[in-house]
Amino acid sequence: MRVRVKIDDRSFWWRRSFLGENISNGNWIIALILSLACGGAIYSGWIWTGVGLGVASALSFVWNESVAKTATIVGS
Repeated sequence: MRVRVKIDDRSFWWRRSFLGENISNGNWIIALILSLACGGAIYSGWIWTGVGLGVASALSFVWNESVAKTATIVGS
């Protein structure tokens, strides 16, 4: 009896990451961009903006794709 192994043939953006089914690679990319913007804002002296971007980056990789998109909109 043969065992079939399903290969994930979706694009890199939509593939799930190693942390779980609901966390895609797109979430990690969004979180990285938002956290870099957070660091830049805090470095420039925009503390509250940096805190907001930090929270948005944390939310974008913790939950599913719709939360990541909402956090990106709020962070922008």
